[in-house]
Amino acid sequence: MAVPPGKPEIKDNVGKNIQGVIRMYNEGDTLYLICESQGGKPPPSLTWWRGPSLIDDTYEVVTSSFLVRNELQLETLTRRDLMAEITCQASNNNVSAPAKSSVSLDLNCK
Repeated sequence: MAVPPGKPEIKDNVGKNIQGVIRMYNEGDTLYLICESQGGKPPPSLTWWRGPSLIDDTYEVVTSSFLVRNELQLETLTRRDLMAEITCQASNNNVSAPAKSSVSLDLNCK
């Protein structure tokens, strides 16, 4: 029987939990985010989405702690990233809805 994964947590480059609108980026910066989800049986796949588009599906399972982790790096943020919604999604079955967490980017444009 499948056990749903925990709600993903989104963290910044220093490991601090972040949510809502994040305002720490300038146009041209590199975005670095970490998503982690605890638990779930089987371990979930952890993916990053920008709106409806999949942008990263490379995750790792840290077996000793039942933790799944996916690190996202987007080079050179542009004006089109202004208020973009970035979502981390944890899914391990076709029955229950994926667990999701999202942040939005508020950029300082040049």
